[in-house]
Amino acid sequence: MNSMIGIGLAIICGYLVGKLMSRFNIPSVAGYIITGLILGESVFNVFDQQEVLENVASVSDLALALIAFSIGGELLLKNFKKMGSKRILNTNGVISYHYNY
Repeated sequence: MNSMIGIGLAIICGYLVGKLMSRFNIPSVAGYIITGLILGESVFNVFDQQEVLENVASVSDLALALIAFSIGGELLLKNFKKMGSKRILNTNGVISYHYNY
């Protein structure tokens, strides 16, 4: 099966199972996890994991960029001024360290 078709199937099934879980007052994330288990290598093996990882890399980068952009839109410059430069530099150092290692 084409990996993009498999991803589309996983998204649709995850959404439907997530909605079903919400009706029983269970978080939708549980439905996403169950769908991943069922469609993954454990049960039906709908798509090849290596092929999906290759095709999804650019999509995940785009998703992370959108998340970072939305977080940046919520930040206010006056809050950074209150924190002071030491905390900002400290945070950047921690992020840089974890990103590089």
